[in-house]
Amino acid sequence: MVEEIIQTIKRALMPDLSPAQMEKLENVLCITLHGKKITEERNELTSTGEDGDVAKINMFLGSKKDYRPGRRHSATVQPGNL
Repeated sequence: MVEEIIQTIKRALMPDLSPAQMEKLENVLCITLHGKKITEERNELTSTGEDGDVAKINMFLGSKKDYRPGRRHSATVQPGNL
């Protein structure tokens, strides 16, 4: 994994660095990352059962105050009601 990251960084910087700078970069990366373990973190989205627009409308309605101070709307929008 470390070697893949070093190669990705080198490919990204290759157009901007001279060969001497590339060599220095590779040395610094190898020394810095030596003995380090890198893992990929995955955050998966889960479905709420609401369409994105419905969720936005419900958040909007939930943030609006009724004409009486301190009172919030309790209305929600169902996906079929748009």
